Amino acid sequence: MKKELNMTIVEKALNKEEMETLNALFQKIEDYKKSLVLKPGDKLKRKRDGKVVTYHSKANMGAAYIWVNEIDIPVYEYDYEKIMK
Repeated sequence: MKKELNMTIVEKALNKEEMETLNALFQKIEDYKKSLVLKPGDKLKRKRDGKVVTYHSKANMGAAYIWVNEIDIPVYEYDYEKIMK
């Protein structure tokens, strides 16, 4: 779902309290997006069987491949999901 807001219209339509709530929601979304970025040491769960591995780094063989500590070959990033703390 992709939605865009014209902030000029939004500012006219919402009162001060509603604008503060909207800004807080935008900040929460931005914080969540930042938390999805992988960092060395992050735990990942393989989607098909739940095996947990530790993220090491991006692989140089394509944008969608990563290194994990437990496997000696690059793996497809989208087969895994980050375990959120």
